[in-house]
Amino acid sequence: MNQFLNLPTISNLTEYESCFHDDVWKMVAAEICRQNGISFGELHRSPNGENIVFLVDKTFVIKLFAPFRNRCSREVSALTLAQGRSLIKTPMLIGSGEIDGWAYLLTTQLAGSALQIPWNSVAKRNQFEIVSKLGLAMKQLHSFEVKLTGTESRNDLDWSAFLERQILYSEQPQRVHGVSQRWVESLSGFLATNVSFLPKDQKSVLLHGDIHPGNFLLEVEQGQWKIAGLIDFGDSLSGFHEYDFVRPALQMAFGNRKLQRTLLLAYGYKEKELNLTLRRRLMLLTILHEGSHLQDAAHLLGSKAHQLSLAELESKIWCFV
Repeated sequence: MNQFLNLPTISNLTEYESCFHDDVWKMVAAEICRQNGISFGELHRSPNGENIVFLVDKTFVIKLFAPFRNRCSREVSALTLAQGRSLIKTPMLIGSGEIDGWAYLLTTQLAGSALQIPWNSVAKRNQFEIVSKLGLAMKQLHSFEVKLTGTESRNDLDWSAFLERQILYSEQPQRVHGVSQRWVESLSGFLATNVSFLPKDQKSVLLHGDIHPGNFLLEVEQGQWKIAGLIDFGDSLSGFHEYDFVRPALQMAFGNRKLQRTLLLAYGYKEKELNLTLRRRLMLLTILHEGSHLQDAAHLLGSKAHQLSLAELESKIWCFV
């Protein structure tokens, strides 16, 4: 049956993008349902995300992972760890496997929907309400300590190994994304001087790793926004909870003092904790984050951004103090 599907063999992003919208993926989703004993009425291709995702009626979700950047095992571990322990809803893992070299997940489908309009188009009042509820949801996700098995540690979920790798290779991803030579040359010194700000004995929690409006689901309940669930754990790991503030800050509260304070206070920080030490930790985590690059900040700040030092850039990104 798999030979009949004739799935493409890819090794890079360009090849992946060239086949991303092919008709064959609906046949693949149907075959995955057949192999897992699932009957269905409709398969709907989700327009969101970087992976190939199908909604099976209103019950299940199929997610196919590109072979050259397979995060499947990482997401399997995260969903298994979260199941039954997190107060915020996460998809239940039904099954996982491989079809003609392409790994896949089969999960339950959660209620709610991702934000359908750009974040900047959301009314200010609703932005504050959503960010406040997101802070509470993040606190719920981080409410239990994660103890990794050997298998999970090998799936890039281990915090110490992750930090060591990110520090060692911190310059390369910044170069690839076009960061100024001045910032790249400053990175090693900035990290060496400040990395001690990151605690070594923190409680290890489940980190989503990529919290933005496309990866949390919203519902309106009695006229109030509610975070109905978190999805897409392909960038997850286990570690220091403040890592999860990087993506919402860059995508939802960049340079916005009030929104950042709303997120942090809703999470549970005290007023006195919103200080320069916290700001420095969050800047370190911004540099070390897998999915965020300093060039993102440069685009938002404009043409003069690269004239700033990293310490000055920190105060522009993280302005809650």
